[in-house]
Amino acid sequence: AETRRASEYHRDPLTSTLIMARVLLALALASSATALRPLESKALNVRGGGLQEVGAGLIGASGAAAYLTPKGNFKAYDMDVTEPTALAMMRLVGAWQLGAATVLARDTADVGAFSNWVAAAAILSTAPSWESIGAPKESMAIWIGILAALGKYGMDGKLNKWVPVALWLVNGAQFHFAPQFSADLYQAKSKISPMGLSMLSLSGGMMMVAGTYLGFLANGASQAEAFGYAYAVNGVLAAKWALTEAEGLGAPKHGPLAWAAISAAIAYKALN
Repeated sequence: AETRRASEYHRDPLTSTLIMARVLLALALASSATALRPLESKALNVRGGGLQEVGAGLIGASGAAAYLTPKGNFKAYDMDVTEPTALAMMRLVGAWQLGAATVLARDTADVGAFSNWVAAAAILSTAPSWESIGAPKESMAIWIGILAALGKYGMDGKLNKWVPVALWLVNGAQFHFAPQFSADLYQAKSKISPMGLSMLSLSGGMMMVAGTYLGFLANGASQAEAFGYAYAVNGVLAAKWALTEAEGLGAPKHGPLAWAAISAAIAYKALN
């Protein structure tokens, strides 16, 4: 099926203001960072050991499959999806899964600062998907520049550890809970299918997984504890999709429920 085109989307003052407000928020956080406590330089103690490597690897492998073969990844969950916007948004899920896996596998000494570069790379890798639905690239280019600068600022020890936490969680929550709003905010001209919007929502969920990990580390949790809570969020999101979205999209529930069970087991093991 071909992508259905919506009527031409014109930038209105509210849309421009919302995008600029988010950009200015990031700039304000960066400019105020010198007055805040620098990033911790000592890695937190690891209790999870190999479990963390396995867990990060699972998310990373899933992300690679979603990004490289979105149609094949749908088939792996017994879904025959060919609609273009759904495939494009599945690539977004893959990109942010790869980003989350990279954050989860990073040494805690500089993971907050490093995560800004991870986010910049994820945004860059999603540019073709956004372009396929008619979204302009200017806002993405601005975010990439800001995140690259924040990463350098953090590596120099001048960035408060809560800045990347806020960026991952706030942006993740926006995409997860308001996918249509997010698509409109970035001026997608193609009408995104219900499955596409669901995948856009899941991409935000992966940002929230990484943000949870960073947030618990910033709050003083051990690496294993932070990892466990991040995987718990991953499990909750998988269960939520299975129980609240799968049926309406004509999708089987066993795949996401399996993810929920695996995530719960990994979370339990990491936290105990």
